[in-house]
Amino acid sequence: MRAIDHFFLLLLSVLLITDCNQNVENMENRTFRQDLELILAHDPDAQLLQDRNGESMLIVSPKYQGKVFTSSTGGKDALSLGWVNEEAIRSDQLDSQINAYGGENRMWIGPEGSRFSVFFEPGSSFDFSNWKTPAAIDHEAWTLDKADSKEVWMSHHMQIQNKQGTRFHVGIKRIVSLVGPAESEQMLRSPIPEGVGLTAYQTLNSIRNEGDFKWTRETGALCIWVLDMFVPSDKTIIMVPYNRPGDETGNPVTADYFGEIPADRLQMHSDMVFLKADGKSRGKIGVSGRNARPWAASYDAENNIFTYVSFELDTGAVYLNQEWNDKKDPFSGDAVNAYNDGPLEHGDQLGPFYELESSSPAAFLAPGEELAHRHTIFHFSGTMNQLDPLVHGLTGYHIREISGKL
Repeated sequence: MRAIDHFFLLLLSVLLITDCNQNVENMENRTFRQDLELILAHDPDAQLLQDRNGESMLIVSPKYQGKVFTSSTGGKDALSLGWVNEEAIRSDQLDSQINAYGGENRMWIGPEGSRFSVFFEPGSSFDFSNWKTPAAIDHEAWTLDKADSKEVWMSHHMQIQNKQGTRFHVGIKRIVSLVGPAESEQMLRSPIPEGVGLTAYQTLNSIRNEGDFKWTRETGALCIWVLDMFVPSDKTIIMVPYNRPGDETGNPVTADYFGEIPADRLQMHSDMVFLKADGKSRGKIGVSGRNARPWAASYDAENNIFTYVSFELDTGAVYLNQEWNDKKDPFSGDAVNAYNDGPLEHGDQLGPFYELESSSPAAFLAPGEELAHRHTIFHFSGTMNQLDPLVHGLTGYHIREISGKL
């Protein structure tokens, strides 16, 4: 999958970002209150979800394609955990290729690459100038169906054409639900240590075939693609687990999407990939559907934030290849990816941010059928001593081990 690489090149050329250092400074150390006020000023239907004590918070925006823009474990004046692109939100101009508003959790539709790509028109080549984000997941407002302080229901209807020329009629539904401490412990099968701050939420994302034909290997299929954009630090490390093939053939991890990642930024162990997430050097990894495990995580030692992402996974299912070519098997792709942002060759940069991503299997749906994909985010804040038992229980690694990897 090459979304992020193209994401940057297109935005940098269209939005004319000329001062990288200033842009980076504006993104660092933002409070949840700042981002909340920004989103509410531009989306009157934006919803604030929060617990009773006002510590666990997140902001959800129907206008901006159902995004969870950001969250906080410590109330409005605590650190904003999602990457929010203030410049794009304040702009009154729509770009014809992509509008990058940011957001720590968004729902996209794939595949991005292969001959069944929904980001390229029929007959076009896999060039940056031909790449275009479908309007429904780029700038169209979604419908707010219902909401309360704990849950938001949104929907949208779209027509989308793939590179082969197949036109799909798709119904989209997305439910964002705040998850409390007791439910979090049950979902994680792990106690939350005393004194640890928590914000957790689950997204239930679904697509429905509203057309009059079945989606097949001949027509091409769609998938649900969920991407999380978080604020990096010099001491953030991503963890992505994987299972080795039983026959020891093939490589379960792809680590050269944008070229080789230096050894001081990437370490691969027998069952885990560690990737530095400081927003200073581009690099992306992916794990195939048959070798993935249903979680990924990151630990930010600078801000004492542990983020754990879980998602539905079917290792026996077909996952779509989203790379920008028509040579590889379009029905053999990644289920989970992680990305660290960094400057492009000319030095400019949109972020910084880092991403954790999950995808659903291919949606081979008959008319009226629906596919859903759950993706849940847990943010924990606290001291190293408070967080360590939790981190070790969920990942198998102590914090000092993680911090010492890169």
